[in-house]
Parts: sequence; structure tokens; C-alpha cells
Amino acid sequence: MKVEYQEPGRPGLNGQDGLDGDDGMDGEDGSDGNDGSNGWTPKYTDEVYGDKIIKKLSDYISGTGSKPTENIGLYLSNSGFTANKDLAINYKGAMPQISFTIEQGNLIATII
Repeated sequence: MKVEYQEPGRPGLNGQDGLDGDDGMDGEDGSDGNDGSNGWTPKYTDEVYGDKIIKKLSDYISGTGSKPTENIGLYLSNSGFTANKDLAINYKGAMPQISFTIEQGNLIATII
């Protein structure tokens, strides 16, 4: 009997993926982290500059941990903080116009 050798054929196509299994059980909660620092509150000082009232960051208060020093001595501006008082926001409101009249012996103030 004569045995002939044949080359193996090419592998077939892969089959379809099976269905996903169920999710596993949740793990135990981890331990609580350390308490963080309490935030610092900026303290502003109003300053008269020409015909403007501007706000200067003078300090930080009521926090814990290292006290911030960033921007202390600078003025609030439309783009953050500035050392240039001319660029600082003017917080002074418009002055009302007041006129006085006397009607039948009574002083009447009109505020516009």
C-alpha cells in the first residue's frame, strides 16, 4: 500500500464572536481620602483713582493650608488682574442728577 502525502488545506474563516457575558459584581468601596484645605476668600480694597473707583486684591482670608500670594496688590480688570490702574474696572456708578423745586412751600427733590 502506497501512502501519499498531501499538503494541509488553508484554514477556514473565523467564526462569529460569542455574546458578551454578564457584568461581574461591584467591588467594595475604597476608604475615604484625606480632607482637603478650605478655600481662601479674596479680600478687595476699594481705591479712588482719578474719577474711578477700582478694586485692589489686598489679601486672602478664611482659608487653611498655605495662604496664596498670587495677584496680591493687583487690580481687577476685564482680563483678570493688572498692575496698570488705567486698565482696572471702574466700579463707580453714575451719579444721579438731582433737581430741587418748591411747590406750595414744599421742597421737592427729583432724582433722574
